[in-house]
Amino acid sequence: MSDGEHLFPLTSAAVSTLSVFEELPSTNAWQRTHSAELSEWSITATLSQTAGRGRLGRSWLSHPGGSLAFSVMFPACSGQHRSWLSLVAGAAVAESIHALGVASVIVKWPNDVLVDSEKISGILCEALPDSRVIVGIGVNLDMSSDNPVAPGATGLSAHLNEIGGASDSLMASIVGRLQQWNAVPVDQAAEWARGYVEPFMGTLGSFVSVHQNSSTFWSGQALGLDDAGHLLVRDNADQAIRTVVASDILHLR
Repeated sequence: MSDGEHLFPLTSAAVSTLSVFEELPSTNAWQRTHSAELSEWSITATLSQTAGRGRLGRSWLSHPGGSLAFSVMFPACSGQHRSWLSLVAGAAVAESIHALGVASVIVKWPNDVLVDSEKISGILCEALPDSRVIVGIGVNLDMSSDNPVAPGATGLSAHLNEIGGASDSLMASIVGRLQQWNAVPVDQAAEWARGYVEPFMGTLGSFVSVHQNSSTFWSGQALGLDDAGHLLVRDNADQAIRTVVASDILHLR
């Protein structure tokens, strides 16, 4: 384990504990295993994650030094604070990447972060029995020949001339937004989240294909988000407005 304060001074100043590892199979798995020892806002980070996971059981491919993987121990939450959490995290990633100078970054519902239709970041939130939530985030950094990314993916180095210090800036900015979200009063949660997330949500207004499983899918236009952050889509077949809770979404145009 490395000296997080030396490597990531901005992030260290923002959280209770920052643990940086040269390599880990999964930062989420590490936090889950050590959850009893971790305080709220503890961060576990690595630049070499060998067995990362994404939504719907997918793997998160990473090469040493090619991506940043980190997990944040979010305080116990419920209701809208829980249902909007992954969307707020996705918007926080997009906002942080935009602040670095990547203007074309968007969020694909619920929390894939894209640049020019290619994936640069993903989020996986995992609830613990005590209602805390591990917010796992992966961001592709270096897209050189030594660090190829998966088809349909991209990295910061493809869009910025210099990415030195980007990891610290990203983590500090993202955790700051998560802390702000945690402090939003319950009766203002949906309004705050919608106002924060929707400007980054490239899915809204788009025609999409909704894949409920490997054999069931339908198409429509994404209209908005309900009070729980679920996607509202008008079905092309019968014009009914359907609520999408956990399906895979593909942008059609």
